[in-house]
Parts: sequence; structure tokens; C-alpha cells
Amino acid sequence: MNKKSRTLVITIFLVCITLLGGNHFAVSASPLQANSEAPLLTYKGTHGVEIRSYVPGYDLDKLKEIYAEFAKNTIGEEIAYLSHINLYPDYPRGTNTVGMWHGEWFRDQIAPGRYIDLFGVGDDNPYVLNTLSHEYGHHFLYYYLNKKEGITNNYLDSEYAKIRNLNHYTEIDNGDHCWSAVEIAAEDYVQLFGSPDLTRIRSYQYTPQENAHLPLAWEVPGLYDYFVNLSGLKGKEDRDAPGMPLLQLTEVTSEGLFFQWDEATDDSGEPLIYSMVGVTHPTEDSTVKYLMSITKENNCYKSSLSRRQLREDRIEDILVKLIVMDQSGNAVSNNIQIDLSHPEDYFFLMPASVLYLK
Repeated sequence: MNKKSRTLVITIFLVCITLLGGNHFAVSASPLQANSEAPLLTYKGTHGVEIRSYVPGYDLDKLKEIYAEFAKNTIGEEIAYLSHINLYPDYPRGTNTVGMWHGEWFRDQIAPGRYIDLFGVGDDNPYVLNTLSHEYGHHFLYYYLNKKEGITNNYLDSEYAKIRNLNHYTEIDNGDHCWSAVEIAAEDYVQLFGSPDLTRIRSYQYTPQENAHLPLAWEVPGLYDYFVNLSGLKGKEDRDAPGMPLLQLTEVTSEGLFFQWDEATDDSGEPLIYSMVGVTHPTEDSTVKYLMSITKENNCYKSSLSRRQLREDRIEDILVKLIVMDQSGNAVSNNIQIDLSHPEDYFFLMPASVLYLK
């Protein structure tokens, strides 16, 4: 590319692999050609962003509905640099690619006319709103990090990276998508500034962020305030996460591992959403392998994991995560990483933030 133009094209796209409804993401830095085909239907919302639908059967009411849900994300002056959102019914880049944000820099500033592609759009796709929020998170953060801190691409130079403690982890930007700083930041946008309606998506309830090794956004001291100061925006009306309950491994038998925790507290008084997952290969990736059932007795919750299933799947160690989410999508978690060769050693451990450090 001609250096005299001082234009750096950065295209970020989201790769989604569904396994028990979980998401896995990846990044590309290659420029892409805009679609030259005429959309079947368009709708321009109140922010001036146009939805362009290539989905047969989608009527104007459907486009208005998608836009209305999109507008529930936290939006500020950065929206002026987003031109449109494309909806496609197919997967031109493969079934794992469900969304892309097309970024471009001109003279060290974000260029106007940015846009988002959403793939596999249809009534049977529950991830569209989650994908859209994540992709808009890229747009949001690239804009404000550039405006306030002069960051164009290297997030590790940002104040955000310091607060998120990203430079502590040797895995950051090592090529694995879940350790990409820009992807972690977009996931933080979804959690802190995203639409509260994302709680309707079951996969978001138990995977509010891709990287299982890092604390959730609401667990990072000062991160929400940083987003507020960076953008000048307040985010969701509910700005408090639930209290973090104590997750305990209470029994180990030949049949299973048994866990329990007490009911969490929350300022809203609304019912909380509990999810228990088993994450395999916790030192390599964040694949949600097991979605565990939950029962309640009085104010005590219980869950279990089958040892037979673990043996059949040849799992040697597992990260068990309890995610507690309020009705606005604010979430906290407790975690126990268990070596299955001697699980009894993990009785009554009190998970804490230090368990995230390496």
C-alpha cells in the first residue's frame, strides 16, 4: 500500500463456532471489498445508520426491530463514523464467520463510512444481537482510544491495557484469538456498555466473554469508570453487578463432582441468572465443553459434573465456572480449576482474583 496516502486499512471480523452455544473469535487484517449488489430492503434509523438487508423474507418491521435492539447498546458521537450494517443470510467466509467490522484509518484517524457485516442472519440465529454488539464494540473502542489516547492499533500502549492488566499475561497477542487485546476490549464493551437485552441469549448467559482465564469485565476494578471517562457516556442504567457467591466443591464420588453455592445478592431485587460450565484445556483455550444443570434447595444451589463423561472425553483437568448475571447482563464469576487425578484436593477452596494470575 502506498505509504504517502498514510491510510492503514484494518478489518476485524468475528468468527463464531457454536459448541453448546459458545462463541470463539478470530482476527484478520486484510482489506475487503464492499458489496456492490443492491440490497433487497433498507431502513435508516434515528442515528443515521442504514440497515441493508440481503435476507429474503425480511420485511421493514424486521429491520426496524433489529435497529431498535442495536440502539440499546451504548452509543455516542462515534456513531457518526458508522455508515451501515449489512445483513446476509449465508456464510460467504464459512459457517464460522458470523460478523465483521470494517475499519479504516486515514491520516491516523478513523475514517468515516465504516460498516458492519452480519452473516447467517435468519430467525433461527440467536447470536445476531450478540455479534452486532461485539462488532460495534470494535467501532466504539477504536474511535475513542484514537481520540483520547492517540491509539490506532496497538491496544497494549493504552490506559485500557493497564487497567485490564493485559501486559501481565504472556499470552496476550500471541496469535490465539481469545488472547487478542482488541477482542478482549470488544467483549468488555458488550459486558459494560452493551444492550441489557443480551440476557435473552442463553449462550451469553454462560459465556459473557470468550476468554475464560481473565476476570469478567465487572470484576476488574476501575474498568467501568475507565469506559465512562474515555467516552463521556454512562452505559447501562444498572451499573452494579451482583455479589459474588462462594463456589464450593463439596463431594467427590466415582459418579461425579458435586458443587454448591448460596444465593447471590443484587441491588435490583430481580431474579439472577446462574450458569455452571466446564471449560476444557484451561491453559490453552476457552472451549465450553460442559453446560451443567442446576437445582435449588431453599437458598442453596447445587450442580454436578459426571466423572464418567469426563473419563470418556479423556479430560485430565477442567476449569469449573459459576457465572452469576443480573437482568441487565452484568455478570461476575467464581472458578475452580481442578486436576482430575486428585480432585479431593479442591474441597472448599475459596476462588479469588489471585486464581486468575499466572
